[in-house]
Amino acid sequence: DERNEFLLNGYKVQDFNLTNQSGTYDRRDHVVDTDMHKEMVEAMDNMGFGSDTVQQLMRLVVAVLFAGNMTFGERGDAAVLEENEASLAVAQLLGVSFDNLAASLTSKVIFARGDMIHKSLDVSQAEKANEALIKAIYGALFDFVGEKINNSINAGSKSSVSIPSMKRPVL
Repeated sequence: DERNEFLLNGYKVQDFNLTNQSGTYDRRDHVVDTDMHKEMVEAMDNMGFGSDTVQQLMRLVVAVLFAGNMTFGERGDAAVLEENEASLAVAQLLGVSFDNLAASLTSKVIFARGDMIHKSLDVSQAEKANEALIKAIYGALFDFVGEKINNSINAGSKSSVSIPSMKRPVL
């Protein structure tokens, strides 16, 4: 089951900070989201997205959702990524260890005169690093899907017209 594979069992849209800000969860157009999901996956298949690619894209989208729920504590002046369901899910979905995820969000490396210096981030800086991770993943997903759609459209037509690519900086 997809929900189980992506660690979503028991979660609703209301449970994710990135989707619960409006407080509005009902669809006034009476569209059923599970039906829309099936149609989207079918459309992706028709455009040449392989099933492995679709699964990896979904994995990244869910990682972004969980990343929005990650929290940081403090140890002295240094931020510490709290080891909870959200952070463990992000690590698993991204295929990295929790320790590597925590280190990448709570410290930075400075190269100065041939030396490598590790500097801890405070909570505010770690939260900004997490926001940057979310934006980078989402931006890369957007660019990848847009390019794949453009290629599919161009392959199916004799015209060289394409949807303009919206390149986003990776921060």
